[in-house]
Amino acid sequence: MFIKGAVLLALCLLVSFSSAIEKRVERSNTCSFAIGDVFQGTYTNTTKDVKFVIGWDGTVTEVAALTSYDTRFTLNGTTLSVKYVSSGPAVQNLCTQTGQYTLTFSDQCGTATFALINDPCSTRAKNYNGIVVNKVPATCKFSTFDTWVGIYPGNNPLLSGKRVEIRFGGKSNDINETSAAGTIQVLWGLGGASRNLLKRDLGSQPASLACQRSVDEFAIYSLVWSRNCTAVELRFIDNDCPSRRELYDGLYLTKVTANRGSSSCRFLVGDSWVAQYASPFQQNVATFKFSDMGQVTETSPLATREGNWLFDASGDLIVKDTYATPLNYTCGTPEGKYNVDWNGDCSRATLTSVYEGCDLRQKLYAGITLYRLVPKCNFYPYATWSGSYRGRDPVRSGATVRFQFGENFAVQENFTGGYTDSRFQLTSSGLLSTRWFGSMPLSGCSAGDSGLYLVQWSRECTTAQLHVIHDNCTQRQNLYDSLVINRAQSECAFISGQSFLGTFPGGVLANFTLVGPTSVNIQGGPINFRTSWIINDFGNLEVSDTSSCDGATGLYTLVWSPDCRSFAPKVIADSCESRVTLLDGLVLTLGQGKGQQCRTIPGTVWTGVYPGNDPKFSGRKVTIEFGSDATGKEVSSIGSIAISWYNNGSGIISVGEFPELSSDESILCPNVRRYALYTTAWDNECTKLTLGLVTDGCQRRRETYNGLVLNRVAPSTCDFFTNEEWRGAYTRGDMNATGVTLKFSALKNQLTESTDGNTQSWVNHWSVDQYGQVQVRTFSASPAQEQQGCDPNYVGIYTPVWTENCNRLTLWTVFDPCWKRAERYEQLTVRRVEDTGPACTFKQGDIWSGNFSLTARPPHSGAPVSVQFTDATSVFLVSYDTSASGRWFIDPFGYLNVRDVFSRPSTTFACDYNLVGQYNLQWSWDCNSVELTPNFDSCERRRNRYSGLTLRRELTKCASRPGDAWDGVVSGGKYCGQAVNVTLGAGSTALVNLPSGSINSKWTWDKNNFLNVVDGRSPSCLEACSSSVHGLYSAVYSNDCSTLTLTAVSDACNARAAVYDGLVLYKRFPHKKAREEVIAYETETEIQFNFGGMIPPLPCCVAGDKCKSVVAATWLTKLPTTSS
Repeated sequence: MFIKGAVLLALCLLVSFSSAIEKRVERSNTCSFAIGDVFQGTYTNTTKDVKFVIGWDGTVTEVAALTSYDTRFTLNGTTLSVKYVSSGPAVQNLCTQTGQYTLTFSDQCGTATFALINDPCSTRAKNYNGIVVNKVPATCKFSTFDTWVGIYPGNNPLLSGKRVEIRFGGKSNDINETSAAGTIQVLWGLGGASRNLLKRDLGSQPASLACQRSVDEFAIYSLVWSRNCTAVELRFIDNDCPSRRELYDGLYLTKVTANRGSSSCRFLVGDSWVAQYASPFQQNVATFKFSDMGQVTETSPLATREGNWLFDASGDLIVKDTYATPLNYTCGTPEGKYNVDWNGDCSRATLTSVYEGCDLRQKLYAGITLYRLVPKCNFYPYATWSGSYRGRDPVRSGATVRFQFGENFAVQENFTGGYTDSRFQLTSSGLLSTRWFGSMPLSGCSAGDSGLYLVQWSRECTTAQLHVIHDNCTQRQNLYDSLVINRAQSECAFISGQSFLGTFPGGVLANFTLVGPTSVNIQGGPINFRTSWIINDFGNLEVSDTSSCDGATGLYTLVWSPDCRSFAPKVIADSCESRVTLLDGLVLTLGQGKGQQCRTIPGTVWTGVYPGNDPKFSGRKVTIEFGSDATGKEVSSIGSIAISWYNNGSGIISVGEFPELSSDESILCPNVRRYALYTTAWDNECTKLTLGLVTDGCQRRRETYNGLVLNRVAPSTCDFFTNEEWRGAYTRGDMNATGVTLKFSALKNQLTESTDGNTQSWVNHWSVDQYGQVQVRTFSASPAQEQQGCDPNYVGIYTPVWTENCNRLTLWTVFDPCWKRAERYEQLTVRRVEDTGPACTFKQGDIWSGNFSLTARPPHSGAPVSVQFTDATSVFLVSYDTSASGRWFIDPFGYLNVRDVFSRPSTTFACDYNLVGQYNLQWSWDCNSVELTPNFDSCERRRNRYSGLTLRRELTKCASRPGDAWDGVVSGGKYCGQAVNVTLGAGSTALVNLPSGSINSKWTWDKNNFLNVVDGRSPSCLEACSSSVHGLYSAVYSNDCSTLTLTAVSDACNARAAVYDGLVLYKRFPHKKAREEVIAYETETEIQFNFGGMIPPLPCCVAGDKCKSVVAATWLTKLPTTSS
C-alpha cells in the first residue's frame, strides 16, 4: 500500500499475514463480476489471449486477437449464462444461442474458472471450457497524507447517510475514519496479488463504533477504481462485522484535491432532483429543477423557493435564494457554502455545510442527499440521430455524423469519409456507456476502451448533449465531449382507418382504430373509449382523453419497426398513471384481417430490381403488370415471362409460369409446373411489397424473388373535379348490379352518391392522397339508417385503377372501418359522364368578411363578421368579441348548407348542431363576393343574421416580416388594460413583452392563414407556456395592414389565451411617411390583384347560373393589345 520509506516495513508485515487470510478465504459466495473489472486469460482450445471487460447491466466486451465480441453475462449463483450479440468485425453466421457454465472464484475473487454445462455454440464451448481468467489489478493506490471523503451507504441507523472523511497519516496504522458519530482508527492494506483492501479496526471514540477482531483477522473488500484513480468503490468479500459491512459495502470515496471541482458530475440544465429535507422538516420531499445560469426552482409542500446554485473554483457549492412563495421561506441575501459528495454514476449528491448564513436553509439542507430523476428519454432502435463532431481531430472534427441505432445497443456511426461500429448503452442511472468495435479509417480505440458520459436531454427527448465523465479513448472523448445530436423524425405515419392490435397488461387483447386524423378508438375487454392522438412538431405523440385523466396530455416517443408495421409508445411525460400503465411499451401491430387488404390489383404496374447472385437476372430492373386476379407479365431486359400469381389471403402467394404465353422458354424455370410459395410484406399504404422465400424448387426464381422489393407505379394524375358526374354499378353484396350515380358539387371533393331511382343516397367526401389512394368519408345518408354506423370521422382507403384518359375508374378496398361501405365499394366501376368545369366556391384557407344583416338582434345588427375556412367544409367566425365554429357545405345543387358547432364566450350565439340552414348563393363574376339569402333555416337568430349577408374574399397581401413591431393593450385576464408589444425576428421567432417579463415565442401561419403560437424557454418570464402546448388563433389584418386582430380558436394554456384572445395589435411605423407609403403600396397591390389594374367589376350572376368563359372573353376583347 504505502511505498514510501517508513511505511515499507509496515506494508511487508501486512502482506506476510495477508497470504494466510487469502488461503482461508479461498472462495466466497459474494464474488462476482463488477462494473469496470477486467479479467484476462487464454482460450482453452487455442493459444489466443482473451480479455473480458465488464460493463453495465451484464454487458461484456470480449477482446481477442483480430475479433471482439459484444457479449452478455448473467450470473445466477455459480451458473453463468453467456450469449454473443454481435462482433466486430462481423463474424459470418455468428452463433447467438445461450451457453451455460459453472463459474468458480478463487484468490479473493481475483481468479475465475469456467466449466462447461452446455453450450450449442461449439467454438465458444471449446474456448471457454476450463478457461482460467485473472482479474487485472488496478495500478491505483492510497498514499500517505491523502484525504478521501464519501457518504456511508446501507441501513446503519447511526451512520448511514452521513459524511465520512478518511485521512491517511504517515504510517499504516495512522488512518482516521471520522464522521458525525466519532472517529475510528483503522489499519488498511492492499493484498499482494489481488490488490483487494484488507481492513482492521484498531479502536474508536466512542468504543462502540469499532469492529472487534483478533490481530490477525482482516475484513476483505474488492476495490473498483475510477479511470484517473481519484475515486474508488468498496465491494464486500468476507469477514467484517455486520454494522461495519453496512457502511463499507458500496462505499464510494473521492479523493480530496486542491481543486475539488475536477469532478465530472454536475447538475445539468433541465435536470430534476428530489431530496428529503433535514430535521425538523424531514416529512417533506422537495423537487429541484435546474435551468440556465445555475437557476434552481425548489418545490415542496412547504413552499416554492427560487435560487442560484453555482460551484466555486474549489468545487464547493455556493447557494443563494432569490424568491419564495410564501415569502417567509426565502433567505434573502445571505449565502451558504456546501461540500457536494457524488456517488459513482453521478445520480446522487450529498450536501454537507461548510458555512451557512441562513438558519432556515441550514435546517432544510443540512446533510440532505439529492437523487437524480432519470429522464424517460432513450436512444431507441431504428432511430437516426445526427450532429457535428467536436474537438480537433484532423479527420472527423467538424464533420456531420449520423448515428443509426439498431438493436442490442448497436450503432452505425457514419461520417464523411468513414464509419464506426459503435455501442451506445444507457445505464439504469441514465448515463451513456459507449464502446467502439471497429472503424474505417482505423481509430486509436480498442473494443475494450469504454467511455462514460452524462446525457443532457431536451424536454421532447429529440436533442441530446454528451458530457464526459471518463473515457479510456482520448480520440473519442475529443469528438464526443459536448457533442449535440438531434433525432430525425420517422418516415412512418398513421393513416385514418388503420387498426393496430396488441395486448394490454393482464393478457387483454387491444384494438386501436384510427377513426380520423387525430382520433383513435381503443377497445379491449371492458375498455372502450375514444382518445386524441396528435403527432407534434417534434415527431412525438401527444395523447389526451376528454373523458379521463382530468384532460391531462401525455407525451410519448413512438418507436417504429423498420417496416412501419408495428410501433410502441414510450412515455416521456404523463401525469396520468393509468394511461401510462396501458400505453408505455405496448407493442401494436398493424391489423391484417378483413379490413387491411393489400394486394396486387389487376391493371396495376409494379417495378423493382432483381436481388441475389444470378449471373443473368440479378441487378436488372423488372416490371410486373397484373392483368387479372391471378395472372401477370414479368418483363425485364432478358425477356418476358407470363406468370401465375395467387394470393390465398393469409399473406402467402403461390407463383408459377406459363411457357405457352412467354416470349422465350429458355429463361423459364426448368420445371414450369413446380409452383413456389413466398411471403408478402407490405408497407402502410399498400404501395410497396417485399417477397420472402417459403419454398421454391427453381434456383433462378429463388435467387431473384427472395427479397425482391416491388413498388407500385404511381397512377397518373387523375382526379375528381367539381360539378362532374360519374355513373356505374355496384358489383358486390346486396347492392350487386345496382346502378349508381356520383355527382360532385361545386365544392371540391364533395359528392352525392345515389342509386338508380334515388331510393338510397349518401353525401360523401372523396379525395386522392399523396400515395394515389382514394380516401372516403360519409357525412350523411338517406334513409338515415343507410348511414350504417359510418361515423363521418371513419376514413376508408381504396386503391383506384384508372384508364389512360382518366374517364373510367375501379375501386379496390384497402381498409375501411365501415364494412357495409367497404362491401359496396369493392370493385365499384364508374365512368365519367360530364365535366362541367370550374364554378365559384369557398376554398380552404380563405378569409371572407362582411356585415351581419340589419334584421339581426342587437348587438349583432350590422356587426362586422369574418369567416375563415379551416378546411373544405369547416369555418371559424369572428364578430366583435364572439367567435364560433361551424360546418358550411355546398351541395350538388349549389345551395349552402349550414350547421353550427360551438361559440364562445356566449354559448347561445351558436345554434343547436341539429338545426340545419340552407341558403341560396349569388356570386359576383369574379367569385370574390357572394350574397346569402335563406332558403330555409330552423334557427331564427342565425337566419336573421345571414339574411342578405354579403361576404367578400379578403385579397389583401398583408404579411408580417422580420423586424416588424406591434403594440397593443390586453383586453382580458390579470393584465387587462396593460400594454403588450411583439417584435418579430428571423425564423418565425416572436419576442412578446408582457408586464411580467419577455416570452420567446414562435409565430407561424399555417396553410389556412391561422396563427400557430408556441412558447419557448423564457427565463425572464415564468408565465411562458410549455413548448408542448400549441395555441391556434385567427389572425385578421385591417385593409391597410396596419392592425392585426387575434381571436382564440384553441389554446390549452389559459394564461396565454387570456392575453391573446381579442388582442388588437397596431403596427409600429418609424414615421408617418413610412406608413403612408405602405398603405399606398398595399392598396395598389390589391387593385392589381383584383382586376389586373384594368378590368372593372361585372354584374353578379343569378343563383344557379354559371359565368361562362364567353362572358370573360367578351371583356377581354376590350383590353388594349399592348402592355401597359
